[in-house]
Amino acid sequence: MKAHNKDRRGNRCGSNRIFGPFGAFADLEDVLTTVFGDERSADFTPRADVGETEIGYALSLELPGVSNENINVEIHDGRLEISGEKKVEKNEDTSWLRVERTTGAFKRVFEFSQPVDLEKISANLTDGVLTVLVPKSEKAMPRKIEINVD
Repeated sequence: MKAHNKDRRGNRCGSNRIFGPFGAFADLEDVLTTVFGDERSADFTPRADVGETEIGYALSLELPGVSNENINVEIHDGRLEISGEKKVEKNEDTSWLRVERTTGAFKRVFEFSQPVDLEKISANLTDGVLTVLVPKSEKAMPRKIEINVD
């Protein structure tokens, strides 16, 4: 059974309803979901912010509801791979009418434009945000070249 909000005339409305020229797409989504099911739960891709400083890179990934036991941070062939799984909460007493939270396995791969120090990478999970600090290699750090005078 699908749950829909209805206005005073009996028309469907609410967060799924799109008004204007693209409103038909909301109806098409309803039909396709009814026929093929809603597979969004298998499409969990955490959002990431990536920044660069003079000394390294900082990555922040949104992972609400994912415990550190379900997250892997690894280096493969010089690339940083962050993978894991956001698991489905099971409650046998509840028959869900609508499920919008995404779940499933995920994998993000990051490559860096400068050589990095693989031994000094650190990761911290706080309040559902994974922060990974990736220091640049000493060879990649800016340094001043002294000029000799003859």
